[in-house]
Amino acid sequence: MNENVLNKEPRDSNFFIEELKKIVSFFCLVYVLVTYKIFINHRDFPLLPFIEGINDIPVFLNFILYAALVISLVFIYQKEDNKVYLSFFFLIYFVLLFYDANRIQPFLFTFLSFFLFYYFYKLGWIDSKFTVYTCKLIFILAYFFSGFNKFNHSFFSYSYVKLVEPLKGLIPNDLFDIIKSLGLIVAALEFFIGFGLFFKATRKFTFYIAIILHLLIIYFLGYLQNGTATVVIYNVFCMVMIYYLFMNDKQNLWVETKQYSKKLFFHVSLILFFVLPMFNYFGYGIDLISYDLYTGNYRFCFVVMKNSVREKVPPSLKPYCIVTKYKDYSIFYTDYFIYHETKAVLYRETWAFMRIKKLFDPYKQKKGDVIMVVFRNGKREYYF
Repeated sequence: MNENVLNKEPRDSNFFIEELKKIVSFFCLVYVLVTYKIFINHRDFPLLPFIEGINDIPVFLNFILYAALVISLVFIYQKEDNKVYLSFFFLIYFVLLFYDANRIQPFLFTFLSFFLFYYFYKLGWIDSKFTVYTCKLIFILAYFFSGFNKFNHSFFSYSYVKLVEPLKGLIPNDLFDIIKSLGLIVAALEFFIGFGLFFKATRKFTFYIAIILHLLIIYFLGYLQNGTATVVIYNVFCMVMIYYLFMNDKQNLWVETKQYSKKLFFHVSLILFFVLPMFNYFGYGIDLISYDLYTGNYRFCFVVMKNSVREKVPPSLKPYCIVTKYKDYSIFYTDYFIYHETKAVLYRETWAFMRIKKLFDPYKQKKGDVIMVVFRNGKREYYF
């Protein structure tokens, strides 16, 4: 679409929104299919229930709900009159989420946020122009906080270095050392992509920078390091969306922001994509909402247990309890466990770690048989 849709008739902007809906629903469907293990599990316990002590949904019911979720996404993609299917989709998703909070993955949060405002639009609560503006705001703030969270020592010294490590041996050592020292520039680049997309004068140049960034992420994480398919899916999704939203957009978003600043749903979008991430940055929120991926600014945890405890744990946990060189102890790596159980991005909140530790508590005989050790930014934060 070569013309700015916001300067056209409402009928045309409505068509533009339906195009965006098809893009989002397609990529969301692919993502849900790839990460099926976070929706269908074969564990004998829920990973992160909202209410302690609740039993997980039976496996056959998980299959039914998952199939219904997929079918609802297909109908959302196909149908223009899809309020019923959207309602059905939200209902199923939040039932699944109630039994396992790990299903609020960061990529899915972006898809869900678009569907939420699209739902408001279909209900007639917001108009087409404001809906398109909100979609732009979602992506601008996503880039802003993705870069903002990378301004930490762990990203510069660990996450970024690990990202470019596959280049070692492929290029001269002097050039590799230069690239390895550019962590601050990379963080600043992503941070300013958000600003660049916001302003009309810098939008086209910033678009090309963002495309290069996503291609590099796919190359390093998706190809050189055999990353998960979710990395590739989401980065391709971002490239397609910013093309449709920004490439040919000549609208001054600052003027729109002033125009919409008193609208209720403008403040809803700010809460979702500005207030909640800011709360999380200072340790008072769910880190998945802040786009804290690949930053190194997260807690790492493992559980140390006596081998007598390891012998008693359920079969679903035992493969992840690694026997150490110290004869009496085993280590349970939470990252390794969660990744293999869900095939999705790890949920790193402390309360999630505490939930996992409690799985071992019934099998200990005395205090000290099971200890959880938590690290943040490469330093031990606490243990209990």
